[in-house]
Amino acid sequence: TLHTLMGRVLMETGRYENAVLEFRRAIPGFLKDSAYNNYAELMNNFGYLYIQKLNNPDNALAYYQKALATFRLYKSSFEDPLESLNILANIASAHAAKSDFDSAFIYYQQAFNELKPGINEHSLLSASEDEFITYGNSNYLSALYADKGNAYLTQYRIQHNPELLQNAISVFKSYDQFLDKIKNLHAEISTKLFW
Repeated sequence: TLHTLMGRVLMETGRYENAVLEFRRAIPGFLKDSAYNNYAELMNNFGYLYIQKLNNPDNALAYYQKALATFRLYKSSFEDPLESLNILANIASAHAAKSDFDSAFIYYQQAFNELKPGINEHSLLSASEDEFITYGNSNYLSALYADKGNAYLTQYRIQHNPELLQNAISVFKSYDQFLDKIKNLHAEISTKLFW
């Protein structure tokens, strides 16, 4: 909607309070039209605004929770089934920003579970090529890797526990391998298309 677009423009130009007002103006239209996927995306945008621009992880968390609840209630109206992975990763990052690392790592695991129960940043790399392709949105997965690694690094900086630094390094190494796998899959697909 126009209000959502205006909100994004205002957010990117640093006019955060005006962005909040525009986002709020979009809510009634989405609810009236049963555009629940747009409503969840808007709640996710609110969360992003509050955590990234206004440094308010408590408000961000509240909006991310609304986005997740909407997704779970109206999952069939969403085009991207991995939207829940993105929302769960955002919830995890909000917890990490509050230094609530136990909750953060629970939500990071829940985000990975959206791909397949029990999978994590290491076992994802062992997925078959077909499985890997079905996981879809590599941007969400890439952000999940980076955010989880950064959460361990932040926790290490606060607690000075060397094991946490090792965990961060391990996640970042897996992230690097993930990016290599994506690059190789793209190259392989491009080669098949060429022939």
